[in-house]
Amino acid sequence: MKRLLTVICLGMMTAGHSWADNPEPDTRDMSTKQLQTLVLSQSKSTPGRTYVKATMLATPASEAKRKYYPAAAKAAGQKGVALVECQFDQMGNLINCESMAEEPGGFGFGEATVTLAQKYFTLDMRDLHADSNNKWVKIMLCWPN
Repeated sequence: MKRLLTVICLGMMTAGHSWADNPEPDTRDMSTKQLQTLVLSQSKSTPGRTYVKATMLATPASEAKRKYYPAAAKAAGQKGVALVECQFDQMGNLINCESMAEEPGGFGFGEATVTLAQKYFTLDMRDLHADSNNKWVKIMLCWPN
């Protein structure tokens, strides 16, 4: 099964470093691309879920991201990346979102991404040639400091 993922970040994702030998890397000086690679290396597709690729009609504005930026991360000047999986309804609204991975952990990037996804993201249902029943999308959101 192909891994389908929507990435909402500045810049492009690239294949990169392997973190298998260092499961607890120091993320303070990592670039956004390195954080993305790390989050992807920690994330697996959930068995029994069907993932679809979809175009977003609506995403959060910068103001919304500032409003929901995790307080602990803001105080520490910490950037981060989180990956969530969401189901969607027939109108394209994201529902039942779950945080699957975040880097660095402990700052609340996963929870903030779930909140933003469910409040601000809308899928373009014209792109989906199947009903929304038990279909999932993956979204990675970057939180620059």
